[in-house]
Amino acid sequence: MGQSTGYNNNNNNKDVAEKGPLKCWECGEPHYLRDCPVKRRNSAPNLHAIQRETIVGDLAREPPNISVALENRQADHQTSMVEVEGMIKDKPISILIDPGASLSYVSPSIAEICSLQQEKFRKPWMVQLATGMKRKVFNYVKDCEVIMSGFKTPIELNVLPLGSYDVLIGMDWLENHRVVLNYFEKTFTCLNEEGNTILVKGIPRKTSVRQISASQMKRAARKGCKVFVVYVINF
Repeated sequence: MGQSTGYNNNNNNKDVAEKGPLKCWECGEPHYLRDCPVKRRNSAPNLHAIQRETIVGDLAREPPNISVALENRQADHQTSMVEVEGMIKDKPISILIDPGASLSYVSPSIAEICSLQQEKFRKPWMVQLATGMKRKVFNYVKDCEVIMSGFKTPIELNVLPLGSYDVLIGMDWLENHRVVLNYFEKTFTCLNEEGNTILVKGIPRKTSVRQISASQMKRAARKGCKVFVVYVINF
């Protein structure tokens, strides 16, 4: 029995000598490969690269979009939009400023009334509306001169039915002219072709007046609200 035990011990020592100490194949440190921090760092960028490629690919396949409901006017969502009165070839038009839209558009009726020269796209493309519907765009007007508050600017306009509006100006023009919107005042500033800052005034927001009782007026005055007295005389 003693000899057998010694034989087993010798074999165990021989196996340990042949295997050697625990060593990672990636970095050589004493841990398993699955626990190696170097392997994790090296594999992480590949994962992120695949994710980025997938996201960019999905975005490339998405059609241009329009974020506002074209059939509704300022009264329904006046805090999130700016409407401007403008002109094309001396004809008055209604303009919607939409930073949620990728491109700029003009309605077919205005393109016809103003006799705008339209050019065809080699291949029609789709635009997605706020309702989720998609429409095809076939034509565009290159460098259409639009006037807003006396400010003249050329805009490339894609021909698309716009419901309640004649022209919709999107991010393609807004970014190029460094537009800063003021939704409360219904104005925006932009840079003209010479790089000067221009203020464009939109249609003022509508204010509603409601009647209150004398007691409500007193409570409001005690809270610090301004009270104005108007005395009207009928002649």
